[in-house]
Amino acid sequence: MAQEALGMVETRGLTAAIEAA
Repeated sequence: MAQEALGMVETRGLTAAIEAA
């Protein structure tokens, strides 16, 4: 559960960074 949550948050962060870039 914890690992999946961290993975989702990390993916969202990367997606947001790519969209912002």
